[in-house]
This record gives sequence, C-alpha cells and structure tokens, in this order.
Amino acid sequence: MQRQFTAIEQLVDRAESGSYDAAGTRYRFEYPKFWADLARVRHLIKNEFKLNQPGATGWFTEDHLWLVSKTATDK
Repeated sequence: MQRQFTAIEQLVDRAESGSYDAAGTRYRFEYPKFWADLARVRHLIKNEFKLNQPGATGWFTEDHLWLVSKTATDK
C-alpha cells in the first residue's frame, strides 16, 4: 500500500511543479488541500479501517484498495 501512496505523491509533485497551460497560466488546483486529504486517507487506511479480514471495511490487494460502503452492506 505504501508503494501506491508513494506513486500518487510523485505524480502530484510532478504536476505541482509543471502545471501550466499553453498560454502559460498556472492551472488552478489546491495542492495543500490535496496533501492534507491524502494524509487523512492514509491515516484512515492505516489506523481506522479493518482490511482483509471478516467484517472488514475493505480489502487490499497488490494493486487495488476496495472499500465497502455502509449503504451497500445495509441492503
């Protein structure tokens, strides 16, 4: 899972340093908000969600994270 977070961070770093359009105007994207959101997601996955076990809120495979919604499980 750490590998996926690292890949996301590298992509955002690249985008943040080179996010200009053809006219030279910087794209409007709130990178600080994105970094804060990514930190929250990382915290939830590492500390709050039960993964890959009975009653889990999600499953993590080598390439994917599957999260179960409460709405779907209540039906």
